[in-house]
Amino acid sequence: MQIVVREHTRVDCAGRTDSGVHATGQVATFLSPVAPDPGKLTYSLNSLLPFDVSVQKSLNMPRNFHPRFSCIAREYEYVYHIGARSPFWRGRSWHRKKGFEIEEINQELAAICGHRDFIALTKTLYEGKGTVRYLDSAVLYRKEDPWTGHGDMIVLRVRANAFLHNMIRILAGTIVDRAAGKLSSITDAVLSGSRFKTGQTAPSEGLYFSHAFYVPGTAPGLKELALPDDHPLMRIHAGRMRSSREGDQENHAKE
Repeated sequence: MQIVVREHTRVDCAGRTDSGVHATGQVATFLSPVAPDPGKLTYSLNSLLPFDVSVQKSLNMPRNFHPRFSCIAREYEYVYHIGARSPFWRGRSWHRKKGFEIEEINQELAAICGHRDFIALTKTLYEGKGTVRYLDSAVLYRKEDPWTGHGDMIVLRVRANAFLHNMIRILAGTIVDRAAGKLSSITDAVLSGSRFKTGQTAPSEGLYFSHAFYVPGTAPGLKELALPDDHPLMRIHAGRMRSSREGDQENHAKE
């Protein structure tokens, strides 16, 4: 980025993608002394980036926009490839020989949604940081393999205000263990409060950061999510923004 803007600048992102995880909807920002031409910037960045990273579009954003703190929700997808092994999905999905009873599992996933403590879905000790998150939705859906038309794809789509480390991968592994009969209930395992009650950690290559959502009118050109003011995601976002402003005021007072 320093080569493009000709000075040192910081890059901020909307969400975390650990090693081996993909992103189809990542949002990243940097400060520039001048407003660059978006089309030229996209071309310049892609000419410098490695082939496994690509900028899809560039936008000039309001100065108070932040891809992480302005975001009201993040959505990830976990891809299982079912049936015959496909070379096209190697490194991009978790291959499983057998599928799942989607309707039954979706009922259990619906029961874990809401404002809950998800400590059973992380292996990291969150000392003093808290493990409560608002899980807005978690659902499995089926689609055909777009490359060959053979086999089957099952996708886990989850949306929340934020996620714990490995939270989605452990949930994806818990689904597999539930389908294999190793667990009696996803709901009971997740709400147990114990990592020992949930399933294996799914491989990283099946996970995709798919969308970052913003309040309509605050992020022109990006994915918007229109929600009523009393929706939990909006209340959480408003509280975070209020805390941020209070922190800024406190810092100014100290100066």
